[in-house]
Amino acid sequence: MLIDTKTIKEPETFQSDICIMGGGVAGITLAKELTDKKMNVILLDSGSENYDQETQDLYKAESKPESFPKPSSSRLRFLGGSSNHWENSVERFDPIDFQKREWVTDSGWPIEYDDVAAYYPKAELYCGVGNKGFDLKYWEQQLNFKDAFSASALFDTVVSKSAIPFTRFFQKHGEALIKHPDIKIIKNANVTDIEFKSDSQTVQSITFQTFNKLKHTVNAKIFIMCFGGIENARMLLSFNEKYNNVLGNQFDNVGRYFMEHPTIRAAQFFPLKAKLNKVYTGIVDDSQVIHGRCKLKESTQYQYQTNNLRLYFTEKSELDLSEGISSSHILSDSLKKNEIPDNFGSHLVNVLKDIDLISEKYLRKEFNDLYTDDVNKFAGYQLVSMIEQTPDKNNRITLGESRDALSLKQVKIDFRVTQSDKEAAWRSLDLLAQDPAIQALGRVRVLKQRESRIWGNQLGFGQHHIGTTKMSAKIETGVVDPTSKVYGTNNFYIAGSSVFPTGGHVPPTLTIVAMAIKLADELKRSA
Repeated sequence: MLIDTKTIKEPETFQSDICIMGGGVAGITLAKELTDKKMNVILLDSGSENYDQETQDLYKAESKPESFPKPSSSRLRFLGGSSNHWENSVERFDPIDFQKREWVTDSGWPIEYDDVAAYYPKAELYCGVGNKGFDLKYWEQQLNFKDAFSASALFDTVVSKSAIPFTRFFQKHGEALIKHPDIKIIKNANVTDIEFKSDSQTVQSITFQTFNKLKHTVNAKIFIMCFGGIENARMLLSFNEKYNNVLGNQFDNVGRYFMEHPTIRAAQFFPLKAKLNKVYTGIVDDSQVIHGRCKLKESTQYQYQTNNLRLYFTEKSELDLSEGISSSHILSDSLKKNEIPDNFGSHLVNVLKDIDLISEKYLRKEFNDLYTDDVNKFAGYQLVSMIEQTPDKNNRITLGESRDALSLKQVKIDFRVTQSDKEAAWRSLDLLAQDPAIQALGRVRVLKQRESRIWGNQLGFGQHHIGTTKMSAKIETGVVDPTSKVYGTNNFYIAGSSVFPTGGHVPPTLTIVAMAIKLADELKRSA
């Protein structure tokens, strides 16, 4: 059943066994998984089937770093959540991501990799990428290609997959939920309050409303919050203002350890002979795109004490890869500030060396004209690096003073990429450039002299929000326990990447789904 809050004219109270708050990837997965036990489920979502600007504006932040993407544009607030603009890159976490690593502060999950990996095959079906897995040897045979990095002692080829068309979770799974007799989906339902009994440590009910300010209630046995990496922290902080920090915030951990996947264009690869196999830039196989990526081996991470990163290969022309064009931008930006950039001499040499390409770029920009098409020919690969970020307690979500249209406090985002994480990324790229097996394939150019731009106005983000309601084995160091239950409660859970203690180096969606299936299984066993 699908209910529109806008059509309810009087305050109403709903009853259910389980109330899921948030109709994105985690919420939809949980709803589907929980119905086979004949439990009544209510799924609440702030939006409806389509984008609405008034609802989307509820994601606005009071403040954030200038370079950090606005939550009101990086997330989507309607049924299906941010899967509605997800590029559908699906890949598994690695065993090392769950391990305590001495050089990665606050790393280590309180559950094992195998606890989650058991649910990956089913999660892949939810994400629309079939059930053929990620085994490299299988894909080498299936697609008739050879692992380009098989001779490397430091790097691996790994496979990621994307569905064709991209999987939009409500489009794919919504009809089955609407038709299910035990599920009520309530749309245009914004959760604004919670009723918690301290003596029994139970959430009794939640309050939701739309913009007409009419308030409704859900009473349930179990409540699960699936609002996303920023909103989970925001709402939990809001509830804790009312309940004196007894909901997972006894040790001031809610909102902390906020992580992203910083993305840098800090290296280029020039093959000696032929291009890499086209699998490295994406090849279609049975309604999905298979991509070959390059990443650090686990042994490399331990040996060199560096965080993981994965490399995308993007074909580029001579014009795209010009050092001179990049140096001209660095010189121009510095001169506007009456500054002399680091490596001034090198930048000047680059400009003089590539003066013809700079002229070409200028003609195209100003006059839509060009000297020659030769500069459009393949010259090499831009290496785009998505890096694992070290958990940092000072990267955090807090509540501001400004309020949204529902009178809830907006968030303040404090975020930085630490110098140690930047150095780890450079160390990994230097290993790539110095690897004899890679040198046999071609030349890697590490763009250290562009550092100011790479970590400045060219810094990208995966737009993955991770870690703000951290899972931990102890209440002192986390927000939820190893079952995803909020510390200090008996029936309140959180799902999504906000519970991840570390973020790995791959998009989190597949692991979000696997963790949601795992949580559903645990709830069904205890029902």
